[in-house]
Amino acid sequence: MEHIDLIHGDFGGVVERSYPREAEGWVDGVYRFRALEEKPAGHIAAEAAGQGLLLRARTLVEESEPLGGDANTIARATYREGTFVRLPLDACDWRLELELLSAEDAEVAVVANEDERARLSLKAGEPRKVALEVPLTKRGLDLTVAAYDPAGETTGWSEVRLRSLAYEKAERAAAPSPRILIAADSTAQTYFDRERPQSGWGEWLYWYLYEGHVASVSHDDTSSVRQARLFKGAGPDIYNKALGGRGFKSYLAEHRWEKLLSVVRPGDAVLIDFGLNDASKTRPMRYIPVEEFASWIDRYVACVEDRGARPVLLTSTPLFHAPDGEFQHEVTLDYVEVVRAYAAEHGLPLIDVRAEFMGYVRGMPPQNREALWLRARPFQYPSHPDGVKDPCHLSTLGAFKVAGIVARGLAKALPWVELASDVAADPEPARAPAPVRELAAESVKGIVGLEGALRWDPPEGGADYYVVEKRNAATGRLYDRAVTVQPSYLDLPLPAQARTIEYRVSAWIDAEGSQATAVRLTFPPDDDPAQALG
Repeated sequence: MEHIDLIHGDFGGVVERSYPREAEGWVDGVYRFRALEEKPAGHIAAEAAGQGLLLRARTLVEESEPLGGDANTIARATYREGTFVRLPLDACDWRLELELLSAEDAEVAVVANEDERARLSLKAGEPRKVALEVPLTKRGLDLTVAAYDPAGETTGWSEVRLRSLAYEKAERAAAPSPRILIAADSTAQTYFDRERPQSGWGEWLYWYLYEGHVASVSHDDTSSVRQARLFKGAGPDIYNKALGGRGFKSYLAEHRWEKLLSVVRPGDAVLIDFGLNDASKTRPMRYIPVEEFASWIDRYVACVEDRGARPVLLTSTPLFHAPDGEFQHEVTLDYVEVVRAYAAEHGLPLIDVRAEFMGYVRGMPPQNREALWLRARPFQYPSHPDGVKDPCHLSTLGAFKVAGIVARGLAKALPWVELASDVAADPEPARAPAPVRELAAESVKGIVGLEGALRWDPPEGGADYYVVEKRNAATGRLYDRAVTVQPSYLDLPLPAQARTIEYRVSAWIDAEGSQATAVRLTFPPDDDPAQALG
């Protein structure tokens, strides 16, 4: 261990940190927290007849009022002020040994880089030695000792002397074989069946990497999040630690990044995919100005590299745009450009999901785009009885396609990642799928009266999604056109529609559609005025 004697020697790595001015609050639609001010304390010699370095510190907690009653707009900050010992350490795990002394009985917390790492009681005049492990989530260590408040609120100033400090790196052995860990948001998260058709690419990555496309899926016991999943199979273990609504800032503040790093071993790959939520100006606990985004990428990359693992950067997925309009500039694209520039400047692997997925989307018929995002008519899925028009989140199909982009990018970037043999084989030419099978329709009593319930079997060879056309059986007039990723559809009546309807269902693979299969349904007379008799 490296030892620092703070009784008989002197030490130059001391800074004074403060937040002297109140938070500005909401300015031009963005919440502005207190600004940190710090200055070097110079070489502080052994003090008070060899008693050690005096650490005078306090904790200040502030919470803003919500905007318009929206709890997501609350800004809560914990500021640590006072004297800090600063060490230029790598962003990895360190073992520390401290000797502390207080002039009076005190309940204190050892604070490392803003976080409490140990809580202890000090007896007046009795030195106490403390050993702890500190996982750093950035390069450099700022260490102090502050009064501990069980309620986690603002504390008064505490004065504790640091008599000695020793530190050493906590080395980790590589795993038997490299693993893949995912730090990302809702577009990568694993979802439950009851939440379908919403899906994340992280839950489909195994399909492209495991021979036979079979995985053993279990809860990731290194995480307290219910959605966290561990995938095992004929390929690298995959830890999907993605969670919805998170960006760089909130993923770190909630200690999710630290928990992911606790799993990382030398040789592993860590996939980093943020940017969608970081752009949310009205969410102060996750918003990062675009001009600060590169510094957050740098912080995460340092944590991975200093632990001997390999960071892989991903650009975020695009938002949905209406079929009759070209994809427009969106604020998240500014963050994508920062990711691209950072990867190029630092020579890091980049999987440009945004560019590749956009290329795929533009190759589809525009009216079929909805199949890739979380969009559905009412009553199609129990998870969304009122329907859903989500411009951000992915459907099972969209997530599956993005997972393919990520898998192929990994196979190019990392020598130990291999695609499943049938995925790696030369792709077959684009082909139209076979027609759907066993198409059937019946009228059922529903919430809005008589409804048309359609079911069919997927075609031989499968399909990505389906298009359902609803027409007047007599005239062929098109009433409606819907896209679905499941082999069923519940049709709601339209005002004054004919009683006899022809439904045409076609199967699609990418941009190629099958010949439509048709079925007719005559609705019985009904007292619903929406039903015409013609």
